[in-house]
Amino acid sequence: MNISQSTIDDIKKLSGENLVDNGALRHVENKYNEYICPLCGNGEGKDATGIKPHVTDSYVGWKCQRCGEKFDNITILATHYGLNPKHDFQEICKRACADFNISYVEEYFSGNTKETTNPATIPTIRHSELGIILQQLTTSETGLKIFLDAQGGSWRGLPFELLKKKGCRFIKDWLPPSLIAKRPDAKNWATTSPRMLIPASTDSNKANYLARLTVSIENFNAQKRKYIREKDHAGTKTLFNAELLTQAELVIAVEGYIDAMSIEFTGFSAVAFGSAEGYDLLVKALRPLETKPRILILLDPDKTGRTHAPKLQRALKKIGCMSVIKFLSDEPNSKLDPNQILVEQGKEKLHEIINNLIADAQTEFMAFEKKSYSPSDEEITSPNDNLTLSAEQCDILFADGSNALANARRLEYLFGDRLRYLQDTDRWLTYSTGLWSRAPKSQNACLYPFVVKAAEILKANAADEDENKIAASFRGKNIQHSFNFLKGLDSVIITQKDLDNHPELLNCLNGVIDLQTGKLMSAAPELLLTQQC
Repeated sequence: MNISQSTIDDIKKLSGENLVDNGALRHVENKYNEYICPLCGNGEGKDATGIKPHVTDSYVGWKCQRCGEKFDNITILATHYGLNPKHDFQEICKRACADFNISYVEEYFSGNTKETTNPATIPTIRHSELGIILQQLTTSETGLKIFLDAQGGSWRGLPFELLKKKGCRFIKDWLPPSLIAKRPDAKNWATTSPRMLIPASTDSNKANYLARLTVSIENFNAQKRKYIREKDHAGTKTLFNAELLTQAELVIAVEGYIDAMSIEFTGFSAVAFGSAEGYDLLVKALRPLETKPRILILLDPDKTGRTHAPKLQRALKKIGCMSVIKFLSDEPNSKLDPNQILVEQGKEKLHEIINNLIADAQTEFMAFEKKSYSPSDEEITSPNDNLTLSAEQCDILFADGSNALANARRLEYLFGDRLRYLQDTDRWLTYSTGLWSRAPKSQNACLYPFVVKAAEILKANAADEDENKIAASFRGKNIQHSFNFLKGLDSVIITQKDLDNHPELLNCLNGVIDLQTGKLMSAAPELLLTQQC
């Protein structure tokens, strides 16, 4: 029995953007028509050159100039799934059909007649990485119980009953399934490690699990540490505890599976998407739901979590889902997470903290419903010195597409208090540390630092494909046209007569002295001072 050619053709014709949506390909940074080679990584890094598709009537082909490999979509998907394109061809096609909603049809010969069928289930290939994962997850619970008994009855504060309920398994001599799939004899020579397997899904099409090291990585020598990671993740990206979205009125969204289980252990509902960057899994799961729960966004309070929490909130707002952002710590570089609180302070303390966060969130949700909540109060008050903007600020920033006038308005919105155009002398002035400085005759050069900063802000706050394209095109060829439009905006236009009109003020490095009262004031751009002591 073989897969029908029509099914294979549909898979081979998938576009690069289709593969990006599935996670099998990634865009080269700032280049949305180029992709990072999945085989050698060509295209990694800013402004690198990646691979481009060669499109024909029957397939989409690829060639990497670095590694010299020629390949098609089957090879890309095999790499993504951790399968062998030769031995696991049927499994690759099966999973691709599930991911891209392609009809899976098989052909078989009955005498001299070729017939087709579209079976509901297809046997899993057990020599693939997928098969090895599923075998590991179906092992006996006895090993898990013995491990927890040796640990004093729990692992990272989580008891046997909860880990059992979530389908977790303990593997004493674990090796990455991708390695075993390639080298069945790996156990004879490779370094094994004890792992807790935490599945987000055991579905044969979308198996997804985390293999977490249960001992300190310091237990291994420096050579072995090169090949061992504390967290190994494999399978199709899947939301952990996704079923809670249809069962609870309020759901807490966290990064880690262990954090989600820690919160559930205290009696609350939590989903996890694996990492801060994976929040789109939550958005995709919520989008088709007619009744959406409230979401309490509780990402890690580090820089990554603080960057992605507003992005998630904006993405949820677009699909009509109310959300509130909270953090466990006010310190910007804190690594505090729910499981750490559970381990160090106990179940009751974590319950108290989560309960208080939910109470605060409910107050904000009520304000949302009364339409008295202003999104501009969420994160920051000034966009100039921050990469993370509020939902309302981003709605303004990404409006009107990517034309030259829209980009001029973005510069005005972000840096309008620091830019002035002298209409009578055709010169730009820029503001810094209390002083307005005239640009040299090559006047547009002084605007490029603002363009670079604006591009960073756009990139950091882009929440979907359209906004990513705006961010990528912002520093394009039309930026010179944007400068011309910027000159015509009333908020930045001044004349020579507007400058230095305060003879009673002395502008110094540490502020502005009022010579009449002797008081020191803070410097302010609206004073338009071009001289400084």
